[in-house]
Amino acid sequence: MNPQESLQIISEMIQKTQDNIRDGSTYFLLWGWLTLFASLAHYILLTQELHEYSWMPWPVLMIFGGLVSAVLGIRESKKTVVRTHIDRIIAYVWRAFGIFLVILLLLMGTVEYTIIYPLMMCIWAMGTFITGGILRFKPLVIGSMVCWVLAAASFWMSFPQQLLTMAVAITACYLIHGYLLKRA
Repeated sequence: MNPQESLQIISEMIQKTQDNIRDGSTYFLLWGWLTLFASLAHYILLTQELHEYSWMPWPVLMIFGGLVSAVLGIRESKKTVVRTHIDRIIAYVWRAFGIFLVILLLLMGTVEYTIIYPLMMCIWAMGTFITGGILRFKPLVIGSMVCWVLAAASFWMSFPQQLLTMAVAITACYLIHGYLLKRA
């Protein structure tokens, strides 16, 4: 195999992975909207002096998202889909994201809660940055950089401000590129 044939195979593999990611843009949109709603609802409840219940949107919306994702995943697994090596790499990136997120959530009661959301934004940015780099999809890379800047800034913000920053970060990191992928 000559170098041009190798490059052609790699390009075809990236194109197939981009097609698969486009089909999976539903997950970016689902989790983007759920996180946006949860962070804004948390902010509204917190600022309306409903501190006792302000955290409630998170478990409700995230459990709902988990169930919807599971159903979508089961449906997709029944389809005959070509999985490339790049698809498997990206799947591992997002599985690592999920594991980190679960660990972070388990730590919520043991660490200063104001670092949790900035760390979550950092891990979103990492997943989208790696995925964007692998796919050579600049909107993912740019969205992740915006998210990292917002995450870094949010370490010095009050908790209510972090919730609003999180809403902006999830829009930059998931929603915008989720729609771009869907249209691509």
